[in-house]
Amino acid sequence: GIVLATGFHVPAGGHLRLEPGVVLKMGGGLGNYVDGTLTVAGSASAPVVMTSFYDDRTGGDTNGDGGATAAAPLQWAGLRLRDGADAS
Repeated sequence: GIVLATGFHVPAGGHLRLEPGVVLKMGGGLGNYVDGTLTVAGSASAPVVMTSFYDDRTGGDTNGDGGATAAAPLQWAGLRLRDGADAS
């Protein structure tokens, strides 16, 4: 999995591809913005999961608390596709 300590930005003209099976964990109310191209290449058998840093059920115990936390609303700020973004 990938744990983000900061939000991410795909600039205009840039491209981010998330491969099948990737678990992307985010937290701290971080903003994630796409002005360029975002390709999410998951499938039914190998989905791409975007979840909270606190989600111990997906991608393991990232925050090292022994499985005591779970994903909950508002733990990360979401993904914003801005004008001109191309996402699949």
